[in-house]
Amino acid sequence: PRLGDWKNKCFHTTDTECDVTDEIMRNVKETYVARVLSYPADTVLTAQEPPFTNSPPFTPYLD
Repeated sequence: PRLGDWKNKCFHTTDTECDVTDEIMRNVKETYVARVLSYPADTVLTAQEPPFTNSPPFTPYLD
């Protein structure tokens, strides 16, 4: 996957899914990784990086 071209989607939501179709449809043969940030609902935002995890790499054309 190409790193460094992160897009910001689905902020401050309680949904467990985020539609990134508009981003990945530009090149369905590219390999992508989603970074999921997790803030507890009652937490005040700080300068610290929030807990996060990366999705497994996925290629829309193949998956």
